[in-house]
Amino acid sequence: MGGPLNVFCASGGGSKGAFEGGVLQALCEAGIELHGFVGVSTGSIQAGFMSQAAPGIEAQREQLGRLRDLWFGLEGNSSIYAKPAFGIVGTLARVLLGKPSLYTFAPFRELLANGVTSGPQRPVRIGIVELGSSRYVVADPRTPADLRAAILASCSIPGFFPPVHPDLVDGGVRNIAPLATAFKLASELLRGSGEWDRVDMYVALASPRAVEPDQRTWTAQSLPQIALRALEILEGENYGWDIEGALEMNSIVEFFDSHPGYERPRVLTGKLRADVRLFEPKATPYSALDFEPAKIRSFWEAGYQEARAVLARGSAGVLALAR
Repeated sequence: MGGPLNVFCASGGGSKGAFEGGVLQALCEAGIELHGFVGVSTGSIQAGFMSQAAPGIEAQREQLGRLRDLWFGLEGNSSIYAKPAFGIVGTLARVLLGKPSLYTFAPFRELLANGVTSGPQRPVRIGIVELGSSRYVVADPRTPADLRAAILASCSIPGFFPPVHPDLVDGGVRNIAPLATAFKLASELLRGSGEWDRVDMYVALASPRAVEPDQRTWTAQSLPQIALRALEILEGENYGWDIEGALEMNSIVEFFDSHPGYERPRVLTGKLRADVRLFEPKATPYSALDFEPAKIRSFWEAGYQEARAVLARGSAGVLALAR
């Protein structure tokens, strides 16, 4: 036994996922080989693309270059989604005609077709929501087609983009920072393996946990702007459950671990601990559907610098979580 099992967990956040790419760059430069990936929504892009890397840090760095090329190759919103012709008139027509979304995802499908050309070489889990059952489903793709389909579904923000057949949409609707899935993956990888002696979790968020105030006059804003603001609020609420809730659970686990005279309740059986480094932007510089190239590059750099700072702090930047 020796060394940590390293798992990367990436949150949702649309175009703000560029921050997560910068985090990955810092991890690669630090020589941290990632053994498993988990992501929802935009996080599924980072997780899915990086899972195609063969074992070894050099292969991981090469795959990061491909992910960087994808983000830095974007020329604007039209590289990801297509708006209706004729502006607001076309959008209104889609609503009146009962279309399932304001925009279409054809450009993003093409990006995935060009960028996801192999099945995962490292374990990956992608969160998706079923509209009909309301269930949060964790995809375990094994082929290129399955990986492309899982990423597309996980990124399909309801209302903005159409569900993926039959009814699959953005995993961030139920789970914006999929820590529970990441810990379950870690448990699966540890089971029966003597290769690792602990778990290190690297959690990259595409937006701050606290929702930033926005004092615009909302009665004067368009439907997409209001919907995007509602998504930001929903993200903040979900972060509370996904991260702060996990910290509370960890304090209970730590109590029983530090008091061997007390037996763990059944509900805590099998729960594992991990050192978790959290990479969180200090501000949200643009909306989730804004893919302006200069903003993308700037936020990637912000993720890179934040990750370098957290890694430099060492154990001082570590949170202990249990799932």
